[in-house]
Amino acid sequence: MSSTEVARLDAQDERYVRAWFVPLDLLAPPHGWDPENLRLAIAQRRIPQPTYVLADGTAMLPADYFALVGDPAASASLRERFFARYHAACARNELTADACEAEWSAYLGGGYGACLKELSPEAIVHKTVLIARIETLLDAEAPDARDWVARLRAAVDALDAIEKPFARSDRARFGGPVTRDRFIDDVRRRYPGIVEAS
Repeated sequence: MSSTEVARLDAQDERYVRAWFVPLDLLAPPHGWDPENLRLAIAQRRIPQPTYVLADGTAMLPADYFALVGDPAASASLRERFFARYHAACARNELTADACEAEWSAYLGGGYGACLKELSPEAIVHKTVLIARIETLLDAEAPDARDWVARLRAAVDALDAIEKPFARSDRARFGGPVTRDRFIDDVRRRYPGIVEAS
């Protein structure tokens, strides 16, 4: 995941972002933050970057941005809480937590706010699990096998349920097709009538 600086929004993207995200200045006070103190904490990389910045400079945050960040006092333990929850989610899914440091950096970069409906370590791990499941199924392609079709459809639908639509500019931001393109839309196009949108 990349930082918000790469994203350049056109008018269509701005409409999308305004529909899915909340201006920092509006979201911060109800969660105990002074907007300027929040900007300082973001600049110091103590908490995640805004997911998008509009042309007029408005920083846009996911609505659940503070669910993990918490208030200013709680934010001091954010890294520790992220790591603990990420490790626990990996253990539940029988995964190693080797990527934890990289995922923490990606979380701080604001990119996960672009793709996940729930901004949490658990959702990050769940996305990893689902993508690996889809890749494994595609590598063992068997479109005539009922079980294979059912498992692929379930995995694609589950990933669809946790991912946001993405802004068009995210393709440039993340260096090419996003996970929704590759593991949801492309798979449904590849198997029309088999892995249809539910």
